[in-house]
Amino acid sequence: MKTILFFIVAGCGLFGFAQQRPDTIYCNAFQNVILTTPSAIVQAATGSENFVFSYNQAKPDSLGLLQGRPGHTGNLVLRTRDGGLFTFLLKHRDSLKRHAYFLKPGDRINPPLKRKGEPKKRTNLDSLKKSPKYYHKLARFYVTSKAKRKAVGRNQGLILELVDIKYYREETFVVYRLKNRSDVSFRLAHMELSQVVGKPGRKSSYQQLPLRPVFEYNLPDAVGPKEERSFVVVYPRFTLSKATRLEAVITERQGRRQVALQYN
Repeated sequence: MKTILFFIVAGCGLFGFAQQRPDTIYCNAFQNVILTTPSAIVQAATGSENFVFSYNQAKPDSLGLLQGRPGHTGNLVLRTRDGGLFTFLLKHRDSLKRHAYFLKPGDRINPPLKRKGEPKKRTNLDSLKKSPKYYHKLARFYVTSKAKRKAVGRNQGLILELVDIKYYREETFVVYRLKNRSDVSFRLAHMELSQVVGKPGRKSSYQQLPLRPVFEYNLPDAVGPKEERSFVVVYPRFTLSKATRLEAVITERQGRRQVALQYN
């Protein structure tokens, strides 16, 4: 996969170096647009919830991937390890003429020259990273994106669906859908997601690790009869192996109903 990606980037590079600095980058929701920078990307932020820019934060490198959907024009701000700052307008377009942008040192926005003895100011994008606005923007993007259902659980007219799992930076965004096909309103008391190893009957090998949420988007208090609600819960980044699975459980407030699902 790494080899294939290398040749894709290298091939696009034959055309990219002759390109002038782009003022606007076009993207859509079903194709990845490649951005490479002269130095490793250490921080990034988009100005609109309609666009998502992903890059390797654990081991920063110079490659980023951009996607977007129809809506208001946004912008992208990048900061690289060597102190470079880049900014571009973002627009959605169904048909893309260009799928790769190779940024050069001359494309960066040079900061003002600092005066003698004056400390250099750094652009702080970390304030966006962990703020509720940061989570809200990504969660809203994911919950409205089309995805094929990964797992489902049913019980007493209740249907819990695991719609999608998205990894972004240090977090995992899990998209759920809860449907109430019964004639009685379901009031949510508790929602829990756990990583599970082994089977409950084998105590020596069975382990259950609850995952603590860091943010909840549109988690409903209640789902009325014949209604459904979609929501996102954000967790610290986790990965699944062949020996582990996910178990999600929703229980009813002041009632006995419960619905669960498993995914691996």
